[in-house]
Amino acid sequence: MNNEQQTPAPVQTRSSRKAYGITAAALVALLAAAGTAYAASSANADDSTQPAAASPAATQQATGHDDDDNDNDHDDRKHTGTLADASIDALRTAAQAALTHANAQSVSSIEVERGGYEVEVLFANHDEQELFVAADGSIKASAVEKADADDDAEPALDLSQLDAVATAAQAAAQGKELSLESISASDDAPEAYEVEFRSGTGDDVEVNLDAALKPVDIDD
Repeated sequence: MNNEQQTPAPVQTRSSRKAYGITAAALVALLAAAGTAYAASSANADDSTQPAAASPAATQQATGHDDDDNDNDHDDRKHTGTLADASIDALRTAAQAALTHANAQSVSSIEVERGGYEVEVLFANHDEQELFVAADGSIKASAVEKADADDDAEPALDLSQLDAVATAAQAAAQGKELSLESISASDDAPEAYEVEFRSGTGDDVEVNLDAALKPVDIDD
């Protein structure tokens, strides 16, 4: 017979069980609060490492340009005022100014507009560009039109022959009272030149000449 006395297990009273429950609940709440604080801290850290969105001004400074259309582009310009001087000297001066401005090789057409002249220039690689030479000497240029690899060179005007071309076209129009509107080189054989006039009534008259300055046809 074992005479050792066994220590009785502590008796959990209702009050002690309640105390244990309160302690456990407090521990759970503490752990939950700690988890929430950690999540918030991590989110703030992630936000601080994200790069700030670049402003439009910063983007323009970095790239050297913005994505807006160029307001100075000739295509957006509206010609206003009275028609420019239609004399051959004035057309030749405008053509030479456009050539110099664009550093182009030749001119394919010159047109009298309100406030200046529309000039199309050609480059050695067959690219083309239109420029507006204002009566005050200022110049606005459109974007260069790139040529395809298989494009042939457009015909060019001989600026020294403008007087002869205009005189021959005027004679072919049978002496009508006309004001010169444009002179263009043509590759539509046998035509070599297209000359347009404006009549006193506002009608257009087109005279096409061959390389020998003989009239091919007249459209009035």
